[in-house]
Amino acid sequence: MSESAVQVTARGDRAPAEAAAAAIDANPLLEGATYSILEEDEDKEIWRIDAFPTSDEEAEGIAEILRATPGLEVVVEKLADADWLAMSLSGLPPVEAGRFFVYGAHDQGKIPEGRVNLKIDAGAAFGTGHHGTTVGCLEAFDNLLKTETFEKVL
Repeated sequence: MSESAVQVTARGDRAPAEAAAAAIDANPLLEGATYSILEEDEDKEIWRIDAFPTSDEEAEGIAEILRATPGLEVVVEKLADADWLAMSLSGLPPVEAGRFFVYGAHDQGKIPEGRVNLKIDAGAAFGTGHHGTTVGCLEAFDNLLKTETFEKVL
């Protein structure tokens, strides 16, 4: 984007929110647009669309569709300059599973002694160790190691 990044948010009843989402999907100029639609408040039946456009044209196109949909309140806000990667990683603390300590490079200074330390940097091809299957497998392996020995793990 030519200026700072923006977030486009719309709130309203389910039907207009779904209609607006369908209109975004149907617009060939917004083919790669990133947005989410969710029920924000079940008791009040409020639905929300959050869009994070990657260009000024995309922001204008999304905002235009949302504003043209009756029953939606639309807000376009500039996002503060921030180190989004650092903020995202700060929400990914190390994972402890039995004797295993799974961490990313951002936790390099938190590695405990006497543990089996596994460094996993989050990326498009691999996660962070936070998924239940990862923790469960490590805990199961930890339990097996209490009574068994293995020449090879895999």
